[in-house]
Order: sequence, then C-alpha cells, then structure tokens
Amino acid sequence: MMPIRTSKTFIFNGISSVEFGIENVNISSGMLSEPFVSTRKINEIKIRGRNNPYFQDIEYEPLEFELNFAFKNRWDSQLIRNVARWLTSPSYYAPLIFSEMPDRVFYCLVAESPELIH
Repeated sequence: MMPIRTSKTFIFNGISSVEFGIENVNISSGMLSEPFVSTRKINEIKIRGRNNPYFQDIEYEPLEFELNFAFKNRWDSQLIRNVARWLTSPSYYAPLIFSEMPDRVFYCLVAESPELIH
C-alpha cells in the first residue's frame, strides 16, 4: 500500500516540506486514488502471414504520480521561487520520503510543469 495522498508532509532531496510551510493535500473530493505499480509495455514482433505475434519482453515505465500541496501560511513570490528551486534543481533522481511511510524511499524528479492554483 502506498499512502502518498494521506501523508501530511514529505522530504524531497533532504529538505522537509515543513521548512517551506507546505502540506500535502487532496484538492479533489471523494475517494483517494494513486498508482501502486508502474506501467508496463509488452514488446512483440509481428510476422507477415502469422496471426499471433511473437512475445519479446516487457518494458517498464517509471512510476509516475502527482503531488498537490498547499502553503499553511501566506506565501509571496520569493517563497514560490524558493519552492520552485527546491523541487526543480536536481538534475538526477533525488530521494522522496512521505511521512506515512518513512521507511520507503522513492527516487524521483519533477517531470512536468508545476502548477500554481490560488
């Protein structure tokens, strides 16, 4: 089980979200959902004249998930810049640890454009 959505805080690249006054939140209503295994792609070879393809292997994609967090207090442009620098500065996979499962370490990167909702 991966209680990512229920973890209130997280540590990314050795820095706690608490230092920025950030908490992990759910912005949708209803039940929480999150991926628990990565996407797999089946690689096959199709041969002319044969109805069934030949299985080659399975290719694994990285596990992807979305985080939503909120500032507990007021924020300004300087704090936003600091958070953006914290999240996007690693050019390599950095450790991510959630408060609900401190014994599990994910190595990840911010892959898509962060979005500011206010």
